[in-house]
Amino acid sequence: MVDELLEWLLVTVEQRIKQCLDELAEKSNPELIASILTVATDVLVDNASLVRALVADLQFYDTVIPEFEPRLHTVIETLISRILGPGDEHQRRRTTSTALDTMFVIVLRTALESDSVCRGEYIAATSRMITHWIEPQPLPEPADGGCVTRER
Repeated sequence: MVDELLEWLLVTVEQRIKQCLDELAEKSNPELIASILTVATDVLVDNASLVRALVADLQFYDTVIPEFEPRLHTVIETLISRILGPGDEHQRRRTTSTALDTMFVIVLRTALESDSVCRGEYIAATSRMITHWIEPQPLPEPADGGCVTRER
């Protein structure tokens, strides 16, 4: 029974995130990430009693993350590929795994938060953080316009 409930919860989150990505393809990266976080959080908030029971009765992080991550890995990797463009496959996989772990933890934490204002603040802050971390950043120009050298 627990396995079936967990499966249902994971499938629901996965479907809602895929739907979100399809509907919001033209949004900015921060808006898209915030929408993904919001959708996943909303599913967990709507099922808070189930989530609390799963957290209390299971080794939640040991059982849910390994089941959840492969389901969303491709979805999140597609989003990250859109943000990063072509590049290093190892970096993309590492970025995807780290983003998924971060998103999962914040979604779980905010879903269990009773204050919806705090949930919105967590989601907005996490979205900005993930976007800033993922988006390619220009290298700063040296102050003198050339290479930095050290005197010996």
